Amino acid sequence: KMCIRDRPRPASPFNWTAIVFDGERYHYAHLNTRRSEPLVATADDNFIRRFSAPYLPVAMAQWEVRERFGNGSTRALAEQVWNAEDFAFYRWFAMFPVLDHAGEEGDGQVCVSFKDLRFLTPGRDRQPFIYGLCNAAGGWRLFEREAGGLRWIDPR
Repeated sequence: KMCIRDRPRPASPFNWTAIVFDGERYHYAHLNTRRSEPLVATADDNFIRRFSAPYLPVAMAQWEVRERFGNGSTRALAEQVWNAEDFAFYRWFAMFPVLDHAGEEGDGQVCVSFKDLRFLTPGRDRQPFIYGLCNAAGGWRLFEREAGGLRWIDPR
């Protein structure tokens, strides 16, 4: 089932992110609905100009594609985490979820995390609301991925 959505973005009422979900993949582009030419910004320009520059004229859209569950060997694991009972809240919360990471962490645990494309903002160093599960002795363990590593969460 095809789903097409748009999200208003910061710095200008003409900045939008268009998101198309085809049932497996998200196709998205950061657009400015008013411009006919790209906005050029340098490090010396003001914050608003720098933050708005990545949004391209609609005719010049650069579409990116992300598999919801990734592809290859981690897909089954990503689907397992996505459907886990301990991940129910994030399933409810996320509008445009995509696999962020699947693999072994430094401590040997296998972890899977998802991010929501709704919070992907060009020019922003860090994306919020990246959550996942790691395998633990008693099942899965919920975490939030932060700049400094994983922050464990007790959902009960």
